[in-house]
Amino acid sequence: LNTPSAVSLDSRGRLVSVDYNSGDVQRTDPSSGITASIAKLEPPLDNLAVGPDDTIYISDTANSGIIAVHPETGMERRVVGGAFSTPGGLAMTVIDNRESLIVADSTGYRFVDPQTGRVERPRFDMRFGGSLDIAANDLLIAATDARLGRVQLIDRKRRELLADVRNLKQPYGV
Repeated sequence: LNTPSAVSLDSRGRLVSVDYNSGDVQRTDPSSGITASIAKLEPPLDNLAVGPDDTIYISDTANSGIIAVHPETGMERRVVGGAFSTPGGLAMTVIDNRESLIVADSTGYRFVDPQTGRVERPRFDMRFGGSLDIAANDLLIAATDARLGRVQLIDRKRRELLADVRNLKQPYGV
């Protein structure tokens, strides 16, 4: 297991786990140690519960929701959910020559088309992107996180962290 965020036992005593960073849902037979992949979901994933029929219920942290996974087929269905975990600061930006909102969120910023409501969440990366406030131009994204006392500067096109300033006293605005 890489970064297990939750484990439980199914009706046959097999260990079911979910990985926060990778989105892997796995089952391990404790007697043989053999681990099999059940499903791969979009991370980050936080917790799980196994129902009496062995259906696996997983909390989808970034979308404030719950996903049910069939224990044998790996088929998933959304039980409930949204598009954000904890939306914060907003800024206007341009994507494909259209005005868009960039929205700070504790599990990674999102881009929102204000005309259609379509939400795009860049690939989850635990190292950066989680924020309470945000600003952007054509080249850069600046994200603040008052809880962690940091400001990050991200290359918008390559999605690379350029600077990570830490130990600030609650940086709210950017």
